[in-house]
Amino acid sequence: MVISKGNAEGQVGHLCHISGGFMRLWFKLSFLILTLVLLVIIVPEIAVQSGLFPMVPVLVYHAVIPTSLGPLPEDGYTMSQERFAEQMRYLWSHGYHAISLPQLKDYLLKRSPLPSKPVVITFDDGYENNYLYAFPILRQYGFKATINIIVGRIGSQAGKDSAILAFLNWDQLREMAQSGLVDVQSHTYNSHDPVAIDALGNPGYPLLGPVYLWGAARLETEDEYQKRVLQDLRLARATIEREIGRPCITFTYPYGRETPLLRRLVRQAGYTLALTSHRGLNYYPSDPMSIKRIPVMQRDDLCRFILKLRPAGYLFSRLREAR
Repeated sequence: MVISKGNAEGQVGHLCHISGGFMRLWFKLSFLILTLVLLVIIVPEIAVQSGLFPMVPVLVYHAVIPTSLGPLPEDGYTMSQERFAEQMRYLWSHGYHAISLPQLKDYLLKRSPLPSKPVVITFDDGYENNYLYAFPILRQYGFKATINIIVGRIGSQAGKDSAILAFLNWDQLREMAQSGLVDVQSHTYNSHDPVAIDALGNPGYPLLGPVYLWGAARLETEDEYQKRVLQDLRLARATIEREIGRPCITFTYPYGRETPLLRRLVRQAGYTLALTSHRGLNYYPSDPMSIKRIPVMQRDDLCRFILKLRPAGYLFSRLREAR
């Protein structure tokens, strides 16, 4: 087959037209990607660093134990004291200010001023090692923190796994509270762990719905469920306020799990702040009854920790965890 000069030029022109179309599409996609990067990463980072639009990380720890006591429990949540000290030293040396939860609440609702580089430090459950190994480090740097306690377990001799996970006692909690650095708040009275929710013994979270009543061989009614939850939430508040002598206004949902009804019951019980396990940073305006937190895990070296503190880095750390 013989291709004429005219046909050849036509085919070349057609290919050039197609190539030009692809190039225009590539430039448009590149512009779109750059715009998204600017909006999602660079702009928030600039706003945070300038102090114009604080995005506050709320860190959550559980147990803190020195490696000299032996291997850490393989639960992912137990932090070595050495790594915790390294993280607190980084915050202090890089100008972070540990603020209280009431300060965060005022910012979320009224955009009240915050210090530069604000961060909130929290501990869940109420382990004695928080007093023995974390509190001295907090005191060294003058950092505020909140310990959310399972009130009914305070003073018990051992935690869920071993003696190193024993729970705090009231004298230890009062000493930390009187330092002005530690706030003691509620993580339920005795409704933290899963219980049976049907006759087969299938486990469920007792704050999220009716539980199975073995003595009566039936499920709780909706009214019984709500009364039980309110009783637990109010007893936890009253006990903390009596023992510590300060207001208890913050509730931490067990395992971070919540429902619209539970949020309403928490408000009804007198709490004005609530902490979830929803991950992310907190900014104005946001609901103080649904505060996001960032878990600091056993595997988090200093690089991972730093990434979790900043908008761009936090997004990158979530992408790494998703792989």
